Amino acid sequence: MGRRTVYFTDSERRAAKRAQHAKYSKSEKGRAAQARYLAKRSQPPPLPPPPSPPPTSATVASCVRLPDDMLSRARVYNPVSSSYREVYGPDLGLRTHPYTFKMPDAKTLALVEEDSDEPLDLKLHTLQSRWLCAEGTLRFEEWSAGQDDGVEIVAAGTTELKARIRAWRAVAADTRWTNLARQLREVYLDWGAKQAVWLAEELDVRQKGCKVYAAASSDLPPQVLSRTNQEYLDNMSA
Repeated sequence: MGRRTVYFTDSERRAAKRAQHAKYSKSEKGRAAQARYLAKRSQPPPLPPPPSPPPTSATVASCVRLPDDMLSRARVYNPVSSSYREVYGPDLGLRTHPYTFKMPDAKTLALVEEDSDEPLDLKLHTLQSRWLCAEGTLRFEEWSAGQDDGVEIVAAGTTELKARIRAWRAVAADTRWTNLARQLREVYLDWGAKQAVWLAEELDVRQKGCKVYAAASSDLPPQVLSRTNQEYLDNMSA
C-alpha cells in the first residue's frame, strides 16, 4: 500500500485537492470525462410523457344524433284511456325491427274501433303506452343481470337506437299520408320519438354499471311514464 499523505492544516488539504483536480483534468482520462459531460449537456432534454387521456364521459345520446323534432315529441305527454283494457292491437311497426310505420289493415282497425266508443287515436296511444311500460320492466330485468360494464348491452341497444332513428326520420319526412293514415302516422311519430329518446337515456344509465342502473330503477323512463299515467287517470276520475 502506498504511503498516506498527512496534511497539517485545512488550507494544505484544499490546495492538494485543487492540484489533484488540475492534474486529472489535463490527463487523457479527465479530458474524455469532460467531453462526455459537455456532449450530454448539449443534448435537448427529453420530452415529457404525453398526458393520460381524460376518462370518457361521452353518453349514448351525445354520440347518436337525436333529431330536434324527435326530442320535442318525446317531451309531450299523450293521454291514455281509463276504460280501454285491450293488450292486443296494432303496434304500427314500433315493436319489431326495422321499426318502420305499418298501416293496419281495415279488419284490424275495425276490431279496435268496436271495443269502445272512445277515439281511435286514444286507444292506440293507450296500447303503445301499455306496451312501453311492460317492455321497460322486462328490459330492466334483463339489463340488471348482465355484465357490470354493460358493453354488449350498450352496443346492442345503440344499434337498435340507430335503426329506430332511421325509421322515424323516414316516416317524418314522408308527408304523402292522408286522412286516417295521417292520424295513425302521428301516433307512430309520437311513440317512435319516445321509444328512441328514452332508450338513449336508459342506455346512458346502464353504461355506468349495474349498481347505478339498479339504483335508478324508479327514475327510468318506463317507470316514470307508468306513474304519470296513474296520476293522469287519478286526476281524470277526481
